[in-house]
Amino acid sequence: GSIRAAKTFNPVYTQERKHVHRQASDIPDGPGNSPGSSPGGSPAGSPPPEATSRRRTLHPRHLSRAMSQQRLELDKVCEEMEAPFFTPVDIDFPMDAFGESTRGDLRPSKAFKGTELTDEEVSSWQQVLDMDRYSCPRSWGAPARSERSVFCSRGISMRAIQCIGYDMDYTLIHYKVEEWEGRAYHYAKEYLNKTCFNVEGLQFQPDLVCRGLIIDKELGNMVKVDRHGYVRRAMHGTNRMTQKECAATYGREVVDLRDSRRWVFLNTLFSVSEGCLFMQLVQRMEEGTLLPCENDKEKETLQQMTYDKIFRAVSRALFLAHIQGRLKNDVMSNPAKYVECDKEVALALLDQKESGKYLALITNSDWDYTKTMMSNVFDPQLRNGGSWRDLFDLVIVSARKPSFFSANMPLYEIVSEDGLMKERYKMKRGRVYAGGTAAMVENCLGCSADDIMFVGDHIFTDVNIAKSTLRWRTVLIMRELEDEVLAMEKGRLRYEEILTLLKRRARRQSLLNHLRVEMNRVACGRKAQTYGESNARMMQELMAKAQSTAIEIDNKINPLIFADGRDMNPYWGYITRAGLNDKSHIMKQIEKHADLYTSRVSNFYRYTPYMYFRSSVETWAHHRNIAKNYEAEEVSVLEAIFNKYDADGNGQIDREEFLQLAAETKVFESLSLLRPKKDPVAGNNFAVTHEETHEPISQYTDHSDGDDWVGGVSYSLEHDDDSDLATGWGAAPPAYMTSRSMPSTGVASIDRVLVRNPSGSIDPSSG
Repeated sequence: GSIRAAKTFNPVYTQERKHVHRQASDIPDGPGNSPGSSPGGSPAGSPPPEATSRRRTLHPRHLSRAMSQQRLELDKVCEEMEAPFFTPVDIDFPMDAFGESTRGDLRPSKAFKGTELTDEEVSSWQQVLDMDRYSCPRSWGAPARSERSVFCSRGISMRAIQCIGYDMDYTLIHYKVEEWEGRAYHYAKEYLNKTCFNVEGLQFQPDLVCRGLIIDKELGNMVKVDRHGYVRRAMHGTNRMTQKECAATYGREVVDLRDSRRWVFLNTLFSVSEGCLFMQLVQRMEEGTLLPCENDKEKETLQQMTYDKIFRAVSRALFLAHIQGRLKNDVMSNPAKYVECDKEVALALLDQKESGKYLALITNSDWDYTKTMMSNVFDPQLRNGGSWRDLFDLVIVSARKPSFFSANMPLYEIVSEDGLMKERYKMKRGRVYAGGTAAMVENCLGCSADDIMFVGDHIFTDVNIAKSTLRWRTVLIMRELEDEVLAMEKGRLRYEEILTLLKRRARRQSLLNHLRVEMNRVACGRKAQTYGESNARMMQELMAKAQSTAIEIDNKINPLIFADGRDMNPYWGYITRAGLNDKSHIMKQIEKHADLYTSRVSNFYRYTPYMYFRSSVETWAHHRNIAKNYEAEEVSVLEAIFNKYDADGNGQIDREEFLQLAAETKVFESLSLLRPKKDPVAGNNFAVTHEETHEPISQYTDHSDGDDWVGGVSYSLEHDDDSDLATGWGAAPPAYMTSRSMPSTGVASIDRVLVRNPSGSIDPSSG
């Protein structure tokens, strides 16, 4: 691994290291040989005389001496050469603080060690090199757009990856969905028409289906479930079901994909044509036009038709469309019509190859199709007449994933361009194979587990099995992410409107709920705080108003939620979201099995092969309020007053407005306000005291009759356990208390006390 990592920076140095390694097995037990000669005095590069007849076998003790001698020879060679910028040596701690391996194979040599690079220097060099916000030089031509990002579920250091395996279809090569799937849809219709299904007039509608949906073969529905398995949206035929219909049909039923007799998960773009055709045939079955019904036999067949039989017919039709070869022949004859060209894919693979990583192509497609498509897509992008074969250390076709990752499959080497195969028992670099197993790849390249990363578009075949069986690092390619990110930004205002309405309803509902509890207490003979016989009529009217207003808000919310995500898909909304704030089932699968996920392979181009991807901060339900408080901008009490609580807009804050602020923002929670005391000099003072001891904690001044802050009082803030929180500002100006919460202070409502000098003015902008 160290040798591979260094070859880009100093090829001569790498060749010398390889020369020494090549002679290691034949170093005799004795004095060392010069770097320019081989053991036994034979010319450089030729085997010793003994090796011509038989390989010399060394005793383990002699072998240890030989390896030590090899290291000395290597050091001597390195000293005679010009020092490379990076010295490929191992370090004692290859793990970082997050437990991720960095391999330690690249660190500056002594000749290049310097002083610390400051933040100012980094910013300056980024400007000089014309780097974008991702620190990628703009001259590279990599788009710095959010939808082209690589998203991280589990932290991964690309420096630690020694081998990257790639799927081909919808991964290295992206097909135009409407063209490819539309052609598959066409051939499937031809087959169904021959089997007496009425498919006349049906048109391919890709919007009817998206990745991550589930077919219910028992009820003939297409459903979208959340991460818990509950159905959130559903369609029967081509009609979307309402929320009431979904609840009546599925209720609290949990979708279990292990029951393959009922549920089918559509987890790749190859499923779009299948799902679309199934839904259209279900619709025709409900309309009574699924079969021509020209005779009694066909009528009887229609009566016995089930949704499961429709699905099996559609599935077989698409299987034959792929297996008979007509679809692939159409694509091979005109790749430009069906393939979306992405020139940055080849650049990303070249960077990974030149950084010392092994690259492997592992696809289920056959050799003829793979050779034709890879040549058409990649060869024009490689300079100096390069071939796509030069990019990969291993090419494996007809891999039969997912069995490739878990089963023991036979291995054949393709030894001619027309596909002639010979049986083999192990793999060698630089060759093309059919079949085989992932274990053979590991043995061939000397990598395993976290050393290998596999990139594919199928959440189960490519990602789930590679992760769960071999513990390979995994990447999911999902082109729809680009549209989803843009659609979420487009629908942001609509989403915020829904949240605003939900908050309005929640306030009224909370008021109603508490009044109902008060009413129940009175009815049961208990004491109520606000509800009584004297104001019962008024409270009931208030409850009626709250209830009717909440219903009105509900009527506004329901159509907005029903249409949420329509910028992404008019039927199913966002792929990664189910409901308003929950994750979809496929998003749960992505987070569980894919370390990284992105829209296309070329997105790795701007990140470089040495990028350290770190997962984003997860926020759980019990972190909501804490995160909100700690991320909120610090706002002083005085600033909050002028921003919100100056009801009459005159720039003056009277005591009632201040007390309203204290009550609503809970600044004085666990504390109590006493009756204000009049001071002719300092203005209207009111003391803040400890709730239990009633000892003064601080004193605030509200000088409503003038513009100057006058005087100040010594004060201290204390914990509830009487330990000091803050003391001794003496005659300082009044304190501005932030309204953020810090539970560790003991006083649940006080974060800290900030003392600022308002320069004699109560204008908040001058603080």
